[in-house]
Amino acid sequence: MCRRRSSIHPALISAMPRTHRPSPALVLSLLVSGGLFALLSTWARHRPPDRWERDLFALVNQLPGPAGPPLLLVMQLGAYPAILVAAAVAAAARQWRLARDLLLAGNLAYWGGVVANLVVARDRPAGYLADVRFHEAISGRYGYPSGHVAVATALAAVLAPILPRRLRGLAWLG
Repeated sequence: MCRRRSSIHPALISAMPRTHRPSPALVLSLLVSGGLFALLSTWARHRPPDRWERDLFALVNQLPGPAGPPLLLVMQLGAYPAILVAAAVAAAARQWRLARDLLLAGNLAYWGGVVANLVVARDRPAGYLADVRFHEAISGRYGYPSGHVAVATALAAVLAPILPRRLRGLAWLG
């Protein structure tokens, strides 16, 4: 039997970073969060919004006009272009791994949200409530889970560990 020789030079193999297994805590955390998300999504799919959800939506929806631009700015931190902007800024600073991580996390959150929206199929608030005031054009039929929240959370999760302690909270406000 003939052994096949590797085309990678041995010096390169020893210089390659070793991969590691994820910690049991990380695996457990992912399993618990995935299970919780599935449970909450099933619950949300089969029922209209509770009173507290309707009241909170009405409170935010009825804010005066000047409150709109700051809220819109915060919402855009979770839009798909925010992924590209964050990765471009990281790449411009020659932070290649950070740029990769932002692209990966942002895209996983965005496309995972798209799939989850199709599976859960819960209407946006206008499907359940009267007198909804639209501050901008709404695209897409479904509102749960929020793609903007998913993307903003994914980007914050990547950025928070590298930010100075005093700025970490700011990453989670977006």
